[in-house]
Amino acid sequence: MALLRWLRRDPSSGLLTKRRDEGSSRVAVFHTLVDEGTMSKAGDRLFISQPAVSAHIKALEDALGMPLFDRIGRRSVVNYAGRLLYRNTERLFSAADDLAEAMEDLRGTSSGTLGPG
Repeated sequence: MALLRWLRRDPSSGLLTKRRDEGSSRVAVFHTLVDEGTMSKAGDRLFISQPAVSAHIKALEDALGMPLFDRIGRRSVVNYAGRLLYRNTERLFSAADDLAEAMEDLRGTSSGTLGPG
């Protein structure tokens, strides 16, 4: 699946992390747009222009082969595909973050064996 290309193994920890490439930045822009509600607000939060937000969304929709928003006049409303993408990528990224945190916690604990006594 194309979305899995946006995850990678961190070379230092071996854990899955979000890629820092075009795919992940598109998903990040998508998430920010859904969270903020408008392209202008998403652009302000990400320090990019509104046309750049629009270009990221168009590229993501093209890569997935379907629209993620229904355009109603000047407004964009997240459609079913967009909600599905948002929920699932949010779970993937949350799980990757939880796993990274758990491994970091393990790194901080001492290891050894317990014996009777």
